[in-house]
Amino acid sequence: MAPAGRRSDDLKANDRLGSAVEDVARLLVLVASDERALGPLIRELTEVSYQFEHPFVLDSTATQTTFVLAPTPWEDVLVRVIASYREKA
Repeated sequence: MAPAGRRSDDLKANDRLGSAVEDVARLLVLVASDERALGPLIRELTEVSYQFEHPFVLDSTATQTTFVLAPTPWEDVLVRVIASYREKA
């Protein structure tokens, strides 16, 4: 497992990456709104742009109750995924 300071750095990096992804998505939507310049597939991005405007909110209550499950905390998931990539590097 990564040292505590390293884990904090990894989480900060993830926050920056998430912000960058949102910025790119907004740019794509803006570019796609000019239908004259783009093909039909890219133009469809304007139809699904709502997916980039607000965070996805999920309710797993029914699944947790039915299957007696509990979600893995996001920080634990990030630490495991980052560690697996570091092992491969």
